[in-house]
Amino acid sequence: GQVIEWGEGGQGQLGVGNTSDTWVPRHTCATASFPPVCTTDFDSAVAISAGGTHAMAIDDDDDAMWSWGNNATYQVGNQNGTTDALLPVQTCDIGGSCSSAEYLLDIVAIDGTLGSSFAIIDNSTYDNQLLSWGDNVSGHLGINSTTDRDDPQVVYGTGSGTALDNIYDIDGRRTHAVALAYDGSAYSWGYNTYGQIGNGTTG
Repeated sequence: GQVIEWGEGGQGQLGVGNTSDTWVPRHTCATASFPPVCTTDFDSAVAISAGGTHAMAIDDDDDAMWSWGNNATYQVGNQNGTTDALLPVQTCDIGGSCSSAEYLLDIVAIDGTLGSSFAIIDNSTYDNQLLSWGDNVSGHLGINSTTDRDDPQVVYGTGSGTALDNIYDIDGRRTHAVALAYDGSAYSWGYNTYGQIGNGTTG
């Protein structure tokens, strides 16, 4: 389906090729001419998530991952430094290179938060495994570090050194995240000063 957005556009999060605000719904562009006018609409989305100042979508062509908007902490995931994406761009594959057209496919769920991005991938290699990229100041990417990442990283289970798989839902927040698994388990990680991890501790 078509992606339609409106409101603040200061970081390109409306995906219309510029940073202007708009008070009426507009189609997110797939391509645009200069001055920014949509030449084709982004019309193949099957899911979308708004992450504060960036947005994410899954398209119906190989369930590819697209993002646009603010990229100050690499949340767009296109290995293009911190340059904002004013139009949708494909997210790089796990361990892949966008410059070599190695893009993230087979995505079944997404969630954007302020500065970070999360996705669930399901194919013959990754069994509903959770991925994350972007801002990681509180360790909320779940990759056992606090380093920001500019491309998708596999989230690892607690102390196991194995990927967190069989995940069907993810809710990323500004500094922590929660995931639900098909076996009924709930996982959480990141900032815990107020006990938001739910493991009986704080800090």
